Amino acid sequence: MYHETIGAEAVEGYGPMAFTARTMKAVAGTGELPTSRAAGLEEALRALAIAREHVDGLVPDEIVARALAHNREVIQFVEAPGARPNCQAFLAFLPITAQGAKALVEGRFNASDPDLSLVCRPGEQPSAIYIWLIFAPHALVPALRALAPLLGRLAPQGCPLFTRAATGHTARLFPRMGFAPARSYYEAAGADLLVLPPRSGCPAFEVTPADKAPGQIAVRVARTMEDMMKCFSVRAATYMSEQECPFDEEFDGNDFCATHFIGEIDGEPAGCLRVRYFADFVKLERLAVRQEFRTSRLSFRLVREALTYCRRKGYMGL
Repeated sequence: MYHETIGAEAVEGYGPMAFTARTMKAVAGTGELPTSRAAGLEEALRALAIAREHVDGLVPDEIVARALAHNREVIQFVEAPGARPNCQAFLAFLPITAQGAKALVEGRFNASDPDLSLVCRPGEQPSAIYIWLIFAPHALVPALRALAPLLGRLAPQGCPLFTRAATGHTARLFPRMGFAPARSYYEAAGADLLVLPPRSGCPAFEVTPADKAPGQIAVRVARTMEDMMKCFSVRAATYMSEQECPFDEEFDGNDFCATHFIGEIDGEPAGCLRVRYFADFVKLERLAVRQEFRTSRLSFRLVREALTYCRRKGYMGL
């Protein structure tokens, strides 16, 4: 859970972002603050050559050269005390426009050969940032501390950070930092795409097709007894009727110490979700959608609204 008392200089750029408490505490360390600087083409290609010895599938040099010609800031070297001169730590990223972000979450943005018309020029504020690679062997925390001011300058109000796990290590690391499957927020996103949202919640870069079709979806927090009865009715129809779940198992005594989300389609109660709170994490449970509404995107909307709500309350862990 994020605490506002972590106000160190290194965290300023990360303040609007929904990083986990572990990450925030790590970058709020004491000591001399590392810095970052834009890399020139030749030194960037040398650093990438070293990175290719450790990471497979990096983009070719010619694509990196085109990206640097378009925006000279897309590869940032980390300047940290005691850094190893023969193994330069760096961040490679793409600041993308609103059209680029929409294309990304719809699976139409090829990060291996990006359409540079969807990538911001220097000085333009991005709608999202795609992280190509963080290469920081044995020095991840200094790299993260150095990049906080950069993020604060690029997106002072915060923006979604997208990436993909290039190695088994990053596949384990990114969720600990706060990244989640992008499909939790954008239904059409690729299965391997991850996103770390701003604390204000992920913006809607796309309009969900189900929302445009007949059958308008509405999701809200259940705040009245009538809303609670709608949630209980959906759960009874789904679990007790369809799955023959015993009453005492489905209604376990935790309903009045939780937050419930009710989903309606054209005003008809169609789905629900329950959220319970613990010390530094939440549990999303009792997701139910009535059988006749399961061809809709209601389940995605329920989960997305619940995740956004929990992040606004400061919870990072599930």
